[in-house]
Amino acid sequence: MEWPLVDYARCVSVEVFWRFNLNPRVKDVFVTPEDYRRWIESDPEPSTILESDLGDQVIVPAANSWLVPSERIHRMSAAELKVQINFDQPPPYIVMVFSVERMIGAGVQVRPPTGIDAIPSRLTHWYRENVPDERIDRDIPRAALERVEWRP
Repeated sequence: MEWPLVDYARCVSVEVFWRFNLNPRVKDVFVTPEDYRRWIESDPEPSTILESDLGDQVIVPAANSWLVPSERIHRMSAAELKVQINFDQPPPYIVMVFSVERMIGAGVQVRPPTGIDAIPSRLTHWYRENVPDERIDRDIPRAALERVEWRP
């Protein structure tokens, strides 16, 4: 295990964000992920709304922790992300960036992935040269989150 040396990111679809990251009180307002997506798209500052709508729960469970160095996807469009990360779901996407300082402050370390890591998440697209790059050693709490980005 090592302390992170670069900022990492996790990219998810609106549906995944809605199911697992949305504050339950906010989620109760929206019947479907599509309703939530329309709400986000109607706001001039979607990233601000997404960050404020996050729950206090774990942001990234260790079993689903595929991360990528954020610099690797920093300027990618949603279409480029779809290809790079092998998304089955269509854009838009939400990118959660975890800074080195915040990850270290939260006690989160990283390690190289292995093929066995794909089993709990039932990932069929994993291969060493593909994104994601790293695995975390424990759940990532909200305290490790630096920012949320909207990629339409």
